[in-house]
Amino acid sequence: MRIYFDRFFNFYTRTSQTWVDVDLPEPAPLGLVLARIGIPIAEVHLAVINGEAVDPQEVILTRQDTIKLFPPFGGG
Repeated sequence: MRIYFDRFFNFYTRTSQTWVDVDLPEPAPLGLVLARIGIPIAEVHLAVINGEAVDPQEVILTRQDTIKLFPPFGGG
């Protein structure tokens, strides 16, 4: 599974990467996957999985998914 996250989340991941590959042997809730890489789910305002916006609190991920995470604000 691939996770894209806005640079806002680099504070939690302690990396400059914006894409992370996660080995996911079985389906798992987004919150559990994010806990593995250090991002609190409460900081995720928008989650887009395979091009579709989903509720970050309720989604179950599989190894085939690509997910993009966004914070509650943006810059520009």
